[in-house]
Amino acid sequence: MPLTAVILAGGESRRMGRDKALVEFEGEEMWRRQLRLLQALEPIEILVSGPRRAEFPATLRSLEDAGPSRGPLAGLVTVLRAAQGVHVLVVAIDLPLMKAEFLEGLRRQAGPGRGVVPFVVDAEKRKKFYEPLAAIYPRECLPTAERQLAGSDWSMQSFVRHAAESGLLVELEIAPVARWMFRNLNAPGDVT
Repeated sequence: MPLTAVILAGGESRRMGRDKALVEFEGEEMWRRQLRLLQALEPIEILVSGPRRAEFPATLRSLEDAGPSRGPLAGLVTVLRAAQGVHVLVVAIDLPLMKAEFLEGLRRQAGPGRGVVPFVVDAEKRKKFYEPLAAIYPRECLPTAERQLAGSDWSMQSFVRHAAESGLLVELEIAPVARWMFRNLNAPGDVT
């Protein structure tokens, strides 16, 4: 299955106070860590959703969102439009604990016209919480994402719910022993 892999790195990093892509985690800048993670999957291409940084190699293509910043949904629309692969695997820059084996498991569950999105169930609220920033989206999600982006609700949770209800995404519950991979680093204290 031809797969485009994407590092989502377009956020403003307000809580971190500086560009998360350049923050070091375990002695390695997070963009390098995520690039190495995605290279292990041997996709047909690797893209960065977000601005080009001087530190990136010339061969790493960066795609900035067209128009005003509307969060990760805008980045997803941009990469779905540009991707060479029939599926787009996205990983947020601030998920440095993610493992290639988990992403490969998502890849095995994707199929023609169908992606995979992980979720956890919030026991207190008895509600699903999707992890849409470590997921695989088929190119067929583009019209749904564009419609959502054109409206006033730019939430990835809403988008994923609509795409899953339409049969474009399979929902995969994250086992409790695997939830640590989804710890994201948003503030300086999270990096230690």
